[in-house]
Amino acid sequence: MAASLRVRPADLSTLAERNGGTFPRERVAAYITGIGRPITAHGTSEMPVWGPAFRALDASDTRAAVRLSAIVDHLESLQPSENGAVIFRQHCASCHGASGHGGSSALSSRRAPPDLTKYAMRNGGIFPSERLARIIDGRDAPSHIDGGMPVWGNTFRRAGKDGSDEKTKARIDALVRFLQSIQERATE
Repeated sequence: MAASLRVRPADLSTLAERNGGTFPRERVAAYITGIGRPITAHGTSEMPVWGPAFRALDASDTRAAVRLSAIVDHLESLQPSENGAVIFRQHCASCHGASGHGGSSALSSRRAPPDLTKYAMRNGGIFPSERLARIIDGRDAPSHIDGGMPVWGNTFRRAGKDGSDEKTKARIDALVRFLQSIQERATE
């Protein structure tokens, strides 16, 4: 169904990452019920407004509220346990800045860290997920040669609760998903 829509649907599993590491429960609930956006499901928004739709199915406001709450609960359950926004803030923002454009310590490094919001634009509009994962974990480490960027795979492995490769991979994957979510789009 998503392919037939005019606008590509948002990745709902990254809501917490795109909101500073916290799932925006109240905003999601308000959007789903239609508060603060046009009520029409056709025209400006292709996503149905579920509040009126559920009330039309059953006159009970209580049942509609339970259904809406279940949707919000489900969306919250889709958020990964490893949060890329939090990992970025803890490990990357000091050099790359909170927004990924470059930070204060970037001025003192030998080579300025790249603007992380432009990876897709520099790669012909395609986000290089695997290449970034390899850079972060140290497999493809041109950034690490001059000592400017830590090998995060090793750091995550040592700092993880269980130090497992699976946990390390989950942290790197979460960070890559976050980086994908902050990509700038080319202006048309």
